[in-house]
Amino acid sequence: MDRSRLVVVAVAAVIALSLLVIGVYAWITLGDTGMTASGYFAVALGALGTIGLGVGLMTLLFYSHRHGYDERAGESPLERERD
Repeated sequence: MDRSRLVVVAVAAVIALSLLVIGVYAWITLGDTGMTASGYFAVALGALGTIGLGVGLMTLLFYSHRHGYDERAGESPLERERD
């Protein structure tokens, strides 16, 4: 593995570890916190929105692949005009 790739992996590992430590600290310090109905509603909307976004993006991915848009992505504009 070359040096630049090793640096990128090391930086990503440090960031991931830092986020994990912050998350564990927040989890411990918050303790037993109650959530209102509005909070549960917001969590449900966030989860549904995330699932909807994932389904939509995967649909676009499969549509693009099946209709040949992926093969044309690397072509130059002159090659596209010939088709």
